[in-house]
Amino acid sequence: MTENTIQTIKISRIINDCKDVKTLIFKNNIALKPKPGQFAMIWVPGVDEIPMSISACDDDANWAITVKDIGECTHALHELMINNYIGVRGPLGNYFKIPNDRNKNIILVGGGIGMAPLRFFANELYKLDYHFKIIQCAKESSDLLYIDEISQYNPKSTETHFCTDDGSYGEEGTAIDIFEKLINDYTPKEGITLPLAAKYAERLKNLGIDAIEISCGNGLFSMFNVSRGDVPVKEMGCHSLLPREYLN
Repeated sequence: MTENTIQTIKISRIINDCKDVKTLIFKNNIALKPKPGQFAMIWVPGVDEIPMSISACDDDANWAITVKDIGECTHALHELMINNYIGVRGPLGNYFKIPNDRNKNIILVGGGIGMAPLRFFANELYKLDYHFKIIQCAKESSDLLYIDEISQYNPKSTETHFCTDDGSYGEEGTAIDIFEKLINDYTPKEGITLPLAAKYAERLKNLGIDAIEISCGNGLFSMFNVSRGDVPVKEMGCHSLLPREYLN
C-alpha cells in the first residue's frame, strides 16, 4: 500500500470547532503515520478531491482534518455525517522539522484555518516536552480554533497568545504585532522557527528575518527554517510562496 493509493474510510467522529469550521476524525491504520505539516488528498464521491492538512494523528491511527466551509468540496465535507465514507490518499508532502537543539526558540504563528497543521505540530512539540510559543490570530473570537486545547498546555513549557482584529478575544491587533514584541526578547544570533503568512514578509524583512515558514490549512504549503542575523537559513520545502529575494 503506497501513499498515493486511495482508501475508502469511514468518518468516526465530527467536531464543530467554530463558525464554518468542522474537524472530521477517521481511523486510517493502513497508511503510514503522518508527520506534522503533511497533508492528505480527500475525495468526496461525486464531488471532488482536494488537499487538506492533517490536523492531528494519535497512536491509534486516528487522523483528523479540519475543514472550513469555503467551496463546493469543503461544503460537501461539512454535509457528511458519522459513518459516511470519504476517500483518503496520503500522507503526502514535506513536514515540519523539529529542531534537535532544545534551546532553540520556537514560535508558531497562525491565523484561522491556517492553525490546522500547526495544531498537529504543537501537539508533537508538547508531547516531546519542547518549550515553544503560539500566536493565533483571527478577525473575531468566533474564528479562533482549538482555544480550549491550546489553553490546557502547561504554561511552564508553552506560552500562548491570542489576538483578534476587533479585540473580542485576547489582544486587539494582528499576529505580527505580537510577534514584534516577542522578537525584541531575542538577540540577533538566536534562531527562530515559525510558520507565518506571506503577507507579513515585508514587515519581517524589516525586522531582520531572512525567511519565513508558511503553512496553509488546505495542505498547500512551503516550509523553511527561519533565522535572524547570521544564523543560517536552510530551505526545507517543496515550493516557494514567497518572492525569491526573501529566500537568498
